[in-house]
Amino acid sequence: MNTRNRTLGGFGLAVAALAALSVTACDPFIAANKAAPVVIGVAMIDTNYNEVAPPDSAGCVAPYPQVDKPWADKAFPGLCNPDNATFGIPSVCPVNCYPPRVGPGYAPLFIGNIGGSYQTVIPAVSFTYALPAIWSLGAGPLQSPVPPLYTAADGSEFAYGQIRILFNKLMDPQSIQPNPLICQPPTTAGAIKVFNGALDVTSTHAVCYNPNSDTDYWGASLTVTAPAGVLDNNAVYRVVGEVSDQQGAKVAVDVTVTTGADITAPVPLRAK
Repeated sequence: MNTRNRTLGGFGLAVAALAALSVTACDPFIAANKAAPVVIGVAMIDTNYNEVAPPDSAGCVAPYPQVDKPWADKAFPGLCNPDNATFGIPSVCPVNCYPPRVGPGYAPLFIGNIGGSYQTVIPAVSFTYALPAIWSLGAGPLQSPVPPLYTAADGSEFAYGQIRILFNKLMDPQSIQPNPLICQPPTTAGAIKVFNGALDVTSTHAVCYNPNSDTDYWGASLTVTAPAGVLDNNAVYRVVGEVSDQQGAKVAVDVTVTTGADITAPVPLRAK
């Protein structure tokens, strides 16, 4: 977290004042996003911050940005089709290999508004898609438990120690992390709690608000980071509670992440 104090000099204040005067209520780019807040994806973040993705491994044959179409066809019937754009239909192809993730917010193929629900009309397929209220990573259809530590054949270590819960819009930071210098949720009833099995581990895990997104149609995120930078093996983590957007609308967060054993990819044999 950036804890640097920032000061704005006289020149900066003048620029800020001019900018404020230039803003009008007619500017569509500063209009508030009044859509209902929803969770659009859950992912594990590598706390080693490797800039590459692990290669294929057993049970994970389509890492990002490839599309695991058989899984997507089961989980989201009729939606994983790049040709949908021709018919004006959203194309959602989630991938839950590496990094471990699930949800349309992390789909490499996406066209259209991912908020709410909608009906698709594809030849021979009619399907209503809606975001789930309860998210499960590592224990869903064709999913494998998240390996807390993945060691690639080249020796690269991917430490999956952060749970990232992605929203469709900016949220109210006070409902996730009231103190900008301390990554902890409010202590009020109904606020975010983090459990490892039945044990409440909220106080030992960093619960942070992140307003930035990697992609322009994503929103803010709530992150939960293990104190050691890696989650426990063979554990079930649950992040549950209620948060608010900047308009005061509330959304329930209910995310479960199931971890397994660490994975060490076999070193490929060299041809003689």
